[in-house]
Amino acid sequence: MEIKLALDRQFGGYRMIAPQEGSWHGQIEDTHEIEVCVSPKRVPELRNVVCAIGKRLKQKAMYFDAPAPSVEIIDTDEADQND
Repeated sequence: MEIKLALDRQFGGYRMIAPQEGSWHGQIEDTHEIEVCVSPKRVPELRNVVCAIGKRLKQKAMYFDAPAPSVEIIDTDEADQND
């Protein structure tokens, strides 16, 4: 819960994706994927947070994916004003 609160506070939100089973170097475990939407300039900041989370959880590695932006957050209040 502490991790989710920190992501919400620092980046304004997150999205949990249903836990799945995964394997890394033969070690099978449940994975918990969290999606955070940030601008490209904040990707290094998010990467540092993911690294810190991994250290706190005593993980040897953390999966991090930062693809090119393909998501848009639409402020519905502003959208109404532009009509």
